[in-house]
Amino acid sequence: MRILLDFDWTLFNTEQYKKEMGLENISCVEHSNRCLKILKEHGKAGMFLFPDTVDFLKNHSQHRLILVTFGDKKYQKAKVQQSGILNLFSESIFTGTEMKGDIIKRIFKHAEEKIIFLDDDFAQLQNMKKQCPHIVGIRMRRKEMKYGSDIKQTEFPEVSNLNEFAQLLASF
Repeated sequence: MRILLDFDWTLFNTEQYKKEMGLENISCVEHSNRCLKILKEHGKAGMFLFPDTVDFLKNHSQHRLILVTFGDKKYQKAKVQQSGILNLFSESIFTGTEMKGDIIKRIFKHAEEKIIFLDDDFAQLQNMKKQCPHIVGIRMRRKEMKYGSDIKQTEFPEVSNLNEFAQLLASF
């Protein structure tokens, strides 16, 4: 089984990170150079991983874990590397500003094994479903996070942490 995992707000507490780095009202997609400079100056992205992240990745290493993250490629790659978890993935895909489903469609169009996609972003999940209907989408809605848009939906199963996600994975 392949498990596609989002980074921000799924594995990494982006809200807390941005608050502590003084980036609360800054879009790191639009101001990536500023965000990259702050990231390099502070050098502590690893402390913003959610507490369940590393254990989940280590406990599911028998699957093909694939990081799929949206945003400026250079900034996202530096943030993930600094978090210390990049080596726990079989593969990493930095999409830039392209929707994840558009890229995954090209990469995994002939994949025959089960693919699960975990993301907090409803628009990314919808795009993945449209582009790759064979991929199972699951929405992360961590209780400790304030999401910009709180779309009520029934289209995708929801989990509030990686332990719930692991339980759901057992059913596939």
